Amino acid sequence: MTNLTIVASIIVKQGLRDFVKSEMTKLIDPTLVEAGCVEYRLHQNNNNPEHFLFYECWQSR
Repeated sequence: MTNLTIVASIIVKQGLRDFVKSEMTKLIDPTLVEAGCVEYRLHQNNNNPEHFLFYECWQSR
């Protein structure tokens, strides 16, 4: 079976970084327990802290 991988790139408006990061972080635990979720990670760019990336891996579509 082939996994489905999703990469979501998110650029946050200046001044909203901390709020948006807090809200996106809240998505991690509930998503990890969803059926079919293999991996769900949030990354923040070291050079541009307003740029976030979600890396998701699912068992199937």
